[in-house]
Amino acid sequence: VKTWYDQSVTTQAGDTATGNHATQSTADNQPTIVENGSLLADGLRFDGSNDSMTTTSAISSTNIAIAAVSKSANNATAGIFSMLDGFDDGHEALYLANTMRYALEDSDLDVSTTTTNKNLYFANYDGSTQGLSINGTNSTQSVSKTVATITSVAQIGSRGGSNFLNGSIEEIIVYTDDQSANRTAIEANIGEHYSISG
Repeated sequence: VKTWYDQSVTTQAGDTATGNHATQSTADNQPTIVENGSLLADGLRFDGSNDSMTTTSAISSTNIAIAAVSKSANNATAGIFSMLDGFDDGHEALYLANTMRYALEDSDLDVSTTTTNKNLYFANYDGSTQGLSINGTNSTQSVSKTVATITSVAQIGSRGGSNFLNGSIEEIIVYTDDQSANRTAIEANIGEHYSISG
């Protein structure tokens, strides 16, 4: 897959596309969606060695919501989505061994889970509460952080050009504002589509 098309719009009427697509121009580093002529059941498959995609422009916001349907093939440290200018400078959702992490600046919210299962993750920051929901079960911690303007493009399937995902991503949605009030509705909609229940 060379381009994962951005479906967001800039107007309420839905007639102006944002166009912040995720791309990978190097063929050997592109995630796959087909293997041996068959469509892969779990969405985009990342090989764990060099597959990743980057957005065409930076995504910068202090308040954020990241929803993703993903699973790891090997339970290793790997990035799902990173919007960082450097270590502890931005937001990222990543796998650790038997753990999902939502990192906000230097504040980490870690939640134990079976990462080799297909899970629905929802990370959110509203300016005072860092939240990470897995299949509808929400964990939170109080934290006050301000993310300076991010100038680097976001990465899907890696973090900082390393920690490549060996696994799959079926869906990823990024909001540049707090979606805590809409979390359960968003999760219900995505969970129904991918047959994931809490």
